[in-house]
Amino acid sequence: MSKKKAMNRSEFAKILAKDIGADIPTTTDIINTVFRSLFRELKTAEKITIAEVGTFEVKTRKGTIRRNPKTREPVVTQDKQTVTFRPSNKVKDKFN
Repeated sequence: MSKKKAMNRSEFAKILAKDIGADIPTTTDIINTVFRSLFRELKTAEKITIAEVGTFEVKTRKGTIRRNPKTREPVVTQDKQTVTFRPSNKVKDKFN
């Protein structure tokens, strides 16, 4: 069985529309709303846990001193916030 490389949002919306019996524009709006809400809430919350799916968490990467490859001058990078996802055990079990 071969796997697809990746699925984009519109392909996912088509599958979701078929599964729930709704039209594609409605499912696209649902997907957009879910992710927009998730990202908005992650700006104020450190962690969002969705039962049986997993945990989204905001982590801070420390800034470092790097070098400009052309001039070899040191450049200080700022701390950066990033979002990580840790799947639940139920999700992990589906793939093992």
